Amino acid sequence: MSQFLAVFRWEIGFYLRRISTWVYFGIYALIGFLFMLVAGGAFKQATAAFGGGGKVLANAPFALAALMPTLALLGMSIVAAVAGNAIYRDYDARMESLVYTTPISKRAFLGGRFLGTLAVNAIILLGILVGLVIASKSPWVKPDKFGPFDAWAYLQPYIVLVLPNLLFTASIFFALPAITRQMVPNYVGGVVLLLGYLMGGQLLNDLTDKHTGALLDPFGLRATQVLTQYWSIADKNGRYVPLSGVLATNRAIWILFGVAVFALAYARFRFSYSASDPKSQVDPTAPTTETIEPVLEPVRTIALPVAARHFDVWARLSQYWSLTTRSFWRIVRNAYFYAIVGAGILYIILVAQQVGKLFGTVTWPVTYQMVEILNGSFGLFMLVIIAFYAGELVWAERDVKMGQITDATPLPNATAFLAKLTALLAVLALLLGVVMLTGIATQAAKGYTRFEIGLYLQALFGFRLIDLVLLTVLAMAIHVIVDHKYVGHLIIFVVFIGLPFLTQFGLEQNLYQFGSDGGLQYSDMNH
Repeated sequence: MSQFLAVFRWEIGFYLRRISTWVYFGIYALIGFLFMLVAGGAFKQATAAFGGGGKVLANAPFALAALMPTLALLGMSIVAAVAGNAIYRDYDARMESLVYTTPISKRAFLGGRFLGTLAVNAIILLGILVGLVIASKSPWVKPDKFGPFDAWAYLQPYIVLVLPNLLFTASIFFALPAITRQMVPNYVGGVVLLLGYLMGGQLLNDLTDKHTGALLDPFGLRATQVLTQYWSIADKNGRYVPLSGVLATNRAIWILFGVAVFALAYARFRFSYSASDPKSQVDPTAPTTETIEPVLEPVRTIALPVAARHFDVWARLSQYWSLTTRSFWRIVRNAYFYAIVGAGILYIILVAQQVGKLFGTVTWPVTYQMVEILNGSFGLFMLVIIAFYAGELVWAERDVKMGQITDATPLPNATAFLAKLTALLAVLALLLGVVMLTGIATQAAKGYTRFEIGLYLQALFGFRLIDLVLLTVLAMAIHVIVDHKYVGHLIIFVVFIGLPFLTQFGLEQNLYQFGSDGGLQYSDMNH
């Protein structure tokens, strides 16, 4: 028990001394602050309402139960970074040979680190609550949007919804590095978890049994909706969302799932370090052999040709092309890339089934409808790809401790940046090609053969690709400027998610929104 407590205390102390922990806390607090300002009517142009809107108060227990877990999901990358780093930092610092050979039990080591990272993440998530409370007391909100302050109305959703979700997600993000001893699977796990949640949402929307759909939702949002679907305005303003019925069952299921994931990580984790290959170790009982003296021959010197060094435009183009191709294949040949793409294709196929359903009337899956649905459903997936691989490319050399060597080479920063940017754009173009082929296959499966390849090319590789180019440049620039991989990931996700909400703060002009334009609308009537 003393070993466990020592590891637990050290883990918490380690993170509480890091500036990044409080940066994460501040970002969560800022997000909660801004969303509560919107809900509290601080912006005249704001139309978004949380928890039902209308006469439902902004600090009503029902509204807070809808808002707090949603805001916690926006920072899933923070949970992935903190929970995964609890194990991975030993490998990153090359300290596993010392840590794994100390006289400490596996139970104390894994248990202390896991519960320590849970406690730190719980402290970070408290930033949401702090931001909501500060905004509710600020002078910018409308008093008629708020009722009397009730501390339990803020704490109850945090305990019932946010903390169980943290246990579920942190178990996954802790288990992946513990089993694989790598950090990349953690990011892939986050992407697949997000896509799985979206796919589950599509399936649940088609279910007639809402109770089953509520149980399958790992984050409890749909269970809350089912439990409160018949509440009146007075109920939403005055009643706490009870931990009973379908919500209690949902919480129990996914808490047990999180515990099972940790148990799997505990069983698969190898708390040992092998200093060398057993085959290369010398057996002291083996018979000795006679030492054979080596025959020394005279050294022959050969004059090496003088290497010609060129730093002209052709040399820069050669460097650019070499780094572009290596960066592209570094992404495409990675097994985890196929896992992400596979999950994305499954999601596209699932969403594409909605094509041909127009207000209950079955229609042909015409190309413009297919493009609209694929663009909308695949948009979030492309944003995740941009955010994740922008960081991987910018940090590629530093992750393998080669940054200083690379910086000493005669490679201009502009060439390296443009090469990695081009590689990521090539990957996005490849994925858009996969989207187009998926759309054509869906049309063919439904018996529609007027594919309109030109329309696909114009919509995906014209308008859509231009938008992705702008977002990719933004993501790469953020990672270069921030100079912190995990904080860069978080800022990118906050920016990507926050851009659509700028209209709620009165910034409705397209000039205020990065990469925004006047939009376009297409139909067969335009011919």
